[in-house]
Amino acid sequence: ICSVIYGGLLQPAYSFLSTQSTFHLDIQGTYDMEKAKSLAKEVLGDKTADMTMIIRSSTASDYNCKAVEIVDSSLYKERQQEGTYDMTLTVFGINNADPTSTFKQYFASEGNSNTTLNYNYYNEKIDELVAKAPTIADVSERSKIYDEIQQELFDDSACVPICYQINVNIHNKAITHYAGKT
Repeated sequence: ICSVIYGGLLQPAYSFLSTQSTFHLDIQGTYDMEKAKSLAKEVLGDKTADMTMIIRSSTASDYNCKAVEIVDSSLYKERQQEGTYDMTLTVFGINNADPTSTFKQYFASEGNSNTTLNYNYYNEKIDELVAKAPTIADVSERSKIYDEIQQELFDDSACVPICYQINVNIHNKAITHYAGKT
């Protein structure tokens, strides 16, 4: 997906929070095409499955997207609410440095995006961790909760992170001691 749909402009991801986040948990998945084919054969036999993948046009305009159905924002939202698709690719960032509101929005059972976009995700442990995180003032302790959330999302396959955006930092050589986050 990173190379074919996004033209190599993204790197493979396994954790929900991007490498650009202070709270990123470095989870390493595995790429095993033979296992994937075996699992697909187990479910499908000799048949194939046609899937409809939708991408919002505003997202597609940022990348060289190919081989997907690109729809305008209003139709995208409508299709999400109706559930008339098999998969969707969504690109988003965290609206501030603390991911609590993003976790709540997408993964808490009563989260706005979870309910309005018909994700229908429910995980009691995630609900408890998302509720607990903002009550912890100590950043290193709150970071442990974010690690638990990311690991639980990875283990539960609630959301399958596919790609991290590759950020290019360009600066003037007159600026000294510049060090972008790698």
